[in-house]
Amino acid sequence: MLLNDFMPEFHFSERHQAKTTASPHEIFRAITTMDLSESSMVKFLYFLRRMPRTSMTLSGMNKIGFKIIGTTKDKELVIGLIGRFWKPIPEMVDVPTEQFVKFKEKGYAKVALNYFIEETAQGNILSTETRIYCTSVSSRVAFSLYWVMIRPFSGLIRRAMLKGILKGAGQYAT
Repeated sequence: MLLNDFMPEFHFSERHQAKTTASPHEIFRAITTMDLSESSMVKFLYFLRRMPRTSMTLSGMNKIGFKIIGTTKDKELVIGLIGRFWKPIPEMVDVPTEQFVKFKEKGYAKVALNYFIEETAQGNILSTETRIYCTSVSSRVAFSLYWVMIRPFSGLIRRAMLKGILKGAGQYAT
């Protein structure tokens, strides 16, 4: 799994999955074309966090700091983000993809999240896992407080993403 290459060690994580009969190709296409603006709940959560509506697609997410850092066609897509998310106005750090793993500046959190397609005899499983690594004790404390508040909402967004991706692939989550 590419996610392990980009973030083998982490302090926080969250994972969600859904089964589907959609093909890996259909699922991967839907991942790259997802649009979260179809979810009123996600729109509301983005509004609360003051995130622009244009950030509800993969290309929009890229504009606010989420970078695609790895892909395996029809199997996995990994997105990375570095910043101080706990600040009232989050501070993002823009680093080249090849510097993501090496970034160690104290006071930040690194996020790696993936979409992973697992083929099974009973159908396919689409999962998303989010991992967070804090670069210092102070950032770990700050992120811990932030995580307690946002984790339930992060989970709602991740489940909405899975539902939207599978709908885009012509299937519904089971």
